Amino acid sequence: MRKHIFLTMAACVLLALMGGTAHAASVIEGLCDGQLGDPAKGKSKPGSGTISAATIFPKEMLAPYSGMKITRIRVGLALGYGLTDLRGWVRTALDADNLATAAITAPQVGWNEVAFDTPVTIPAETDLVFGYSFEQTKSCKCISVAGPDELEGFAPAADGFWLCKNGAWENRSADNFGSVCVEVVIEDESLPQKDLAVVAATIARPQVRYGDTFQVDFTVRNKAMEPVSGASYTVSVEGHEVARFTSDTSLSHRQQESFSCQVNSDLVPLGLNHTVTVEAALEGDERTGNNTATALFSTYETSYEHKLLIEEFSTEECPNCPRAIETFATLMEEGFEEKTVSVVHHVGFYTDWLTVDDDVAYTWFYGIDGTFAPAAMYDRRPFTDYGGSNGSSGMGVVPVTQVAYPDNVRPQLEAALAFPAFVSVAPTLSYNADTRQMDVTVRMEKQDIFDTQCAEPRLTVFVVEDSILHHHQAGYSSSTFHHRHVNRGHLSDVWGDPVTFTDGTAERTYSITLPELWNAHHVGVVAFVNNRDEDNRNNNIVFNAAHATVKDFELGVEDAVQDARPVSVSYYTVDGVRTGAPKGLSIRVARYADGTIRTDKAVR
Repeated sequence: MRKHIFLTMAACVLLALMGGTAHAASVIEGLCDGQLGDPAKGKSKPGSGTISAATIFPKEMLAPYSGMKITRIRVGLALGYGLTDLRGWVRTALDADNLATAAITAPQVGWNEVAFDTPVTIPAETDLVFGYSFEQTKSCKCISVAGPDELEGFAPAADGFWLCKNGAWENRSADNFGSVCVEVVIEDESLPQKDLAVVAATIARPQVRYGDTFQVDFTVRNKAMEPVSGASYTVSVEGHEVARFTSDTSLSHRQQESFSCQVNSDLVPLGLNHTVTVEAALEGDERTGNNTATALFSTYETSYEHKLLIEEFSTEECPNCPRAIETFATLMEEGFEEKTVSVVHHVGFYTDWLTVDDDVAYTWFYGIDGTFAPAAMYDRRPFTDYGGSNGSSGMGVVPVTQVAYPDNVRPQLEAALAFPAFVSVAPTLSYNADTRQMDVTVRMEKQDIFDTQCAEPRLTVFVVEDSILHHHQAGYSSSTFHHRHVNRGHLSDVWGDPVTFTDGTAERTYSITLPELWNAHHVGVVAFVNNRDEDNRNNNIVFNAAHATVKDFELGVEDAVQDARPVSVSYYTVDGVRTGAPKGLSIRVARYADGTIRTDKAVR
């Protein structure tokens, strides 16, 4: 039986107000949403030359203003010195000729507003590029970047932050700082005097356990000249009203107001992609086409066991990494070992003898402001998903976060584990000791609701080795310290192989011949199902993970050969070059009749 829950104004929480200014018969538009970045975190390019920053206004955003005039440009700066010949401009493409320019002769921190030399008529069905250029003799961190990553459903973050030096453009939108602080003034006599828009409706976790409540967040903005008040709002689920209320707040031009409402998920039958609609009503509103926004949610009854993927960044050169090693060791002893799967990438603070190409590729997750260690990712989720914090000043929102002490990391693991898993992954392996071939089969199963999380899933499979004796781990005085969960490389593509499910299941197989220097007894695989988005670091979520080891496959083999004599013994330098006899510090590799390999150090 469908239940109807009517919420009151008390169930909706006012969140924020943001201000702005207006010109007569004009409006201000910009992807940065009227915000300025922290002046201490300005962006730049190194060296001397011509620097440009730009943001692309999508045609959907400009459509209501088609045929109107752009008369002025507003450039937000984090520094007012160190740059010369500053000029704003508008183009139809990044490398196109300027449609209009505006010289900024006395740049200052904050907004710099100047008139274009020629007003520009906004074309129909065309994106426009707004930006500015200047000359510098050395790095000038004057570029201000701020604002939401998504505005009014157009996802402008994909083109919100373009940066150029001497004619070479690069898209830095995926670094999740926001958009370049550039706005324009649009003037026209036909601009509405009243225009209240619902600019966003979101559900933070749209997969909801059936019967639980969930939160709908929405934001409204005054997009016209006159202040507005007394607007009423309706929230409905599949056409059934669940909340109605009125706000008496007066909103000036560009001011906005945000609300949150709790909604019961059992208002609709168990299933996928139910619609929540938020609608605003304002007396005298002259543009009603933007009064509605929608969001989707799906409900479920059960989920799979969730194994959290922990990816550490750690090297032997890192003196602080032993602290993180001890942190994770403590947490594993507390019981997280049964709930997590770990891989260590030997990169972040320089590299070492265990670094592989995969590790270097994954430094992409740090963003563009450099790497650090100790660091970690938890299911590759942006740190805001689990209450983490950025690793260095000025970083955008990225999946990589610092690793401190157990009390800091424990709540992050708990929060990341709280995400339900709607796909399972189960690797199994077999190992031939004579040929050293390891065969891996990974079976996956999904629920239908998984399709609402990930449209094109991928399977990533790493080979990992445990218990590798260190060479010179900084910060440790112990000669017996061993590295754990070391990434030895990938069996799948480094970013994952595409997975096609048939009747809810899928399977992939892989094989590898283990190098002789690897101790097969400590080798295994880590497999996980993930999304891949090369344009957005925060959209490469891992949905579930698992591991399997040769040790599990050959349970008890090590005990059976403890007293056996090796059938062959080989020696290698610490760099992996085989030698006829030990010389200085060498690695001794002993092979036993059953194929087991044992390694230790030899000094002569």
